[in-house]
Amino acid sequence: MRVTDGETMDIVEMVLVGKVNKEIVGLINHCGGKAVGLSGRDGDLVCAEKLKMSKAVAENAPPELIDLGRVGRVTRVNPSVLRGLEQEEFIPVIAPVGVGEDGQAYNINADLVAGAIAGCLRAEKLILLTDVEGVADDQGNLLRSISQKDLEGYIQKGSIQGDVYSGRNRDGNTMKNESEIQKISDQVFLHTYNRYPVTIIEGKGCKLLDEGGREYIDFLSGIAVCSLGHCHEAVTEAICRQASRLVHVSNLYYTRPQVELARLLVEHSFAEKIFFCNSGAEANEAAIKLARKHSQPGRYEILSLVSSFHGRTLATLAATGQPKFHAGFEPLPEGFRHLPFADTAALKGAISEKTCAVLLEPIQGESGVRPLPEEYLRAVRQICDENGLLLIFDEIQTGMGRTGTLFAYEQYGVEPDIMTLAKALGNGLPIGALATKEDIGRAFSPGAHATTFGGNPVAASAGVAVMETLLAPGFLPEVRRKAKYLQENLNALSQKHRALTSGVRGLGLLQGLILTEEGCSLGGKIVTAMLEKGFLINFAGDSALRFAPPLVVTEQEIADMVAVLDAVLRSFTRP
Repeated sequence: MRVTDGETMDIVEMVLVGKVNKEIVGLINHCGGKAVGLSGRDGDLVCAEKLKMSKAVAENAPPELIDLGRVGRVTRVNPSVLRGLEQEEFIPVIAPVGVGEDGQAYNINADLVAGAIAGCLRAEKLILLTDVEGVADDQGNLLRSISQKDLEGYIQKGSIQGDVYSGRNRDGNTMKNESEIQKISDQVFLHTYNRYPVTIIEGKGCKLLDEGGREYIDFLSGIAVCSLGHCHEAVTEAICRQASRLVHVSNLYYTRPQVELARLLVEHSFAEKIFFCNSGAEANEAAIKLARKHSQPGRYEILSLVSSFHGRTLATLAATGQPKFHAGFEPLPEGFRHLPFADTAALKGAISEKTCAVLLEPIQGESGVRPLPEEYLRAVRQICDENGLLLIFDEIQTGMGRTGTLFAYEQYGVEPDIMTLAKALGNGLPIGALATKEDIGRAFSPGAHATTFGGNPVAASAGVAVMETLLAPGFLPEVRRKAKYLQENLNALSQKHRALTSGVRGLGLLQGLILTEEGCSLGGKIVTAMLEKGFLINFAGDSALRFAPPLVVTEQEIADMVAVLDAVLRSFTRP
């Protein structure tokens, strides 16, 4: 790459955009194609930064920095421009020019631009047409032909000249490539997860980057966990600040972050007392124990719903109303009954002298994003009051702004006696919480329930940053506005693809696109196709595509996701 000053850059743009692109577009159109010429500057298609290079000047001397002027490297590709052209069946011809944050144009190696765009679009192949005679090794020999295997070998040894770093990253990871990482993972981990063949290395906001440089838009938030997006500035700063001062001392002593977080939760909910733990399952386990401890002797039974999901410890597994999760772990703890979804009569009929509490998710996330009707929740509250039962809301997935209010119960006007939280409370750090009223909390005394790590200072600091961000003026109203936009777009999509979809359900930025019987048979394939095109969603409950993007998602990101999903559904629709 030659040094490029401002005047030369003007010539580069004039030649590449004004002449070369024009000729290529003309040839394609002449041959029956439908092409359009672009510069990487158009629509911020190719974002760039100044390329820094150095050379050794003498042994043991610091390298000398070379100023290449307006020569740049790709930092990001904006695929929305290309996807719009793709939908209109245009062939884009792109000049390798990028735009920096300063608005200046940068001359970029065409191969690198092509590679970045191909990776962003999940291209199956990248074909390079070049007049270069071969590849130069470290001895200056020109290799006119080389196998893929030999090429990888040269690259691993660092024997190929040029800016090619296959299988390495800037942090010095010695793992060769994604397939090797995945192979080692299979060797060292218990086989408890079916993972997609993607190795994520970093993220920011709604965007994730894998080890191959491919970008993804996250519409799952680590399963409703990273609700403020990845590496949120306030959360990251809080974590780093606390980790540099104090990481852990146990609950034998007071620490400021957990007190601050508990105070915020009490001030902004029905609750008066808080217990911190490390996960949603632990929070529900604590709720079950508290409900039993609070009740009279002989009252220990918990009523939950069919298709519910409350965790994977033995007690929370027993509370979960999905037999597929029970298999192989029997006998499960006694004292749990599963009732039909939103059936008030069934609830009344199931109450006995043994019953102490009702455990519900306002929205069943894992079974396909199924919101409980408001009238049912109001009826359950009344039934619990009439029978002296505790009402427990599992808000592990719905809490922390996910539905457009801080907690989902606020949407229904129904207060529980106990509420459990986790997932988004730490925006990625492991923390869970039980929130309850003072008279109920008195059932626990020192030693009745405890945890070594619960309320860890670093995790609690993250939680404080999360709460402060969610409570900032205008944040939750903006979530509700974007939620409406997502739901409207999904509804329009459902109307368009009636063979595969039958509607939309959900609340806030937790939405499910319900699939027909034919659509359900393709659920996994649809998720995989979306992954290949750069969007993360999942197939929940064998019934719906689940969307739980970070609350900071933009309308443009929603529009891009819906456009790609439209194309994916169209590809699976039979003529």
